[in-house]
Amino acid sequence: PTVLTLMRVAAVPALAWAYFQGEVAAAAAFWCFAGAAITDFMDGYLARSLGQATRFGAFLDPVADKLIVVTTMVLLAAAPPGPLEGVGVPAWALPAAALVIACRELLVSAVRVEGGWSGSGCSIVAGAGGLVGAPRQGSTNGSLHTRASAHLLSQGGTFGTSWASG
Repeated sequence: PTVLTLMRVAAVPALAWAYFQGEVAAAAAFWCFAGAAITDFMDGYLARSLGQATRFGAFLDPVADKLIVVTTMVLLAAAPPGPLEGVGVPAWALPAAALVIACRELLVSAVRVEGGWSGSGCSIVAGAGGLVGAPRQGSTNGSLHTRASAHLLSQGGTFGTSWASG
């Protein structure tokens, strides 16, 4: 399962490169992101069902998630998938949203790490070495980020033409 997580980390530069390569590569960026989302589900499922959950995997999984989410948000803020003003979205909204999401991801990580150090049980490395998964609301939030990011990536990268819709 950890190999799948490492594959997600390795997908980050491929996603970033593909995003700026035109319409065909924008589809590749979308599929790279979608593949990372699928492996995110699969590595956790396999680790739990095969009894192969490790502290390293529990540490690396949210790091890989944050790398993918923050990279995607920065890409979308740097080069939106289409003209934002035409749909009533001010130019500052996407960078602001990216900043809020990136800050939230960092704060959540800090709380989880602090919980592990203090032994409060709020962490992936809780107390006496046990592993604690993400709370349901965190998983729901991650799912919403993934869906929104995938939708925006499907809108065509830097060229504003949606390869996904035709």
